[in-house]
Amino acid sequence: MRAELDKAAAHTGRLDVVEALVGAHASVDKQNDEGATALMAAAQQGHAATVSLLLTTGGADAGLRANGMTALDWAKQEGRTEAA
Repeated sequence: MRAELDKAAAHTGRLDVVEALVGAHASVDKQNDEGATALMAAAQQGHAATVSLLLTTGGADAGLRANGMTALDWAKQEGRTEAA
């Protein structure tokens, strides 16, 4: 389910899909091959509602890194202040 959660968070921004996957116990902190999590992907794409959902359902920003960056770093780098 990791790939589905990453894709839903990063590419579609569809909160209903992310909610369904989280409800089906998809791990919100799983990292992809590049070390990114669904939270990082959502933040990078500016999906603020998805970021909020992932944070409230156990997604962690601290300590998880992709290319040395946190989800907050990704949002800032991409100018996604709504997701920061």
